[in-house]
Amino acid sequence: MNGKISMARPIPSEEQANKFFDEVNTDGNDEVSIQELINKLEQCGYSQDKCISIFTDIDKNCDKKISRHEFVDEVCKKAREDAVADIFAAADRDGSGQISRDEMINYLKETGALDKDIQRIDEQFQKADADGSGFMDRGEFENVMKKGC
Repeated sequence: MNGKISMARPIPSEEQANKFFDEVNTDGNDEVSIQELINKLEQCGYSQDKCISIFTDIDKNCDKKISRHEFVDEVCKKAREDAVADIFAAADRDGSGQISRDEMINYLKETGALDKDIQRIDEQFQKADADGSGFMDRGEFENVMKKGC
C-alpha cells in the first residue's frame, strides 16, 4: 500500500439495488432482459461483451432473464465481496497477502475503528487465525467478515 488509508466502497442497500433494477427494467415487466442490461450498462461505459458476462453471472437459473430477486442478491453480494477485498488490501500494509496482528491493530487505529480493549482484539485475531500461523490470510479474513467476528 502507499500509506494512505483506503476505506471500503459503500455497499448498496437492498433498496438501492431495487431502485437500480427498476432503472434497468425499462419495460416494467419485473424481469431484466439481456438487451435492457446492455442498454443501461453501455451508458456506464461497459462493453457489450462485459454486459453479456455480467448478465450470465446474474442469471442463476439460466432462463435468459434476470428476476428482481436474482438481481438484488447478486448486486449486494458482489458489493460485499468488493468491500471485503478493499479492507483486506488496506490492512495488508506490506502486500504479503496476509495480515499480521500489528497490521490489523494499525488499520483499526487509523480508521478509528479500534476497540479500546486490545485483549479482545487479540482474542478475535487468534480465533480468526484458523491455521495458527500468526497471520490472517484472505480466506480467514473473509470468514471473519462473514461471521461478523
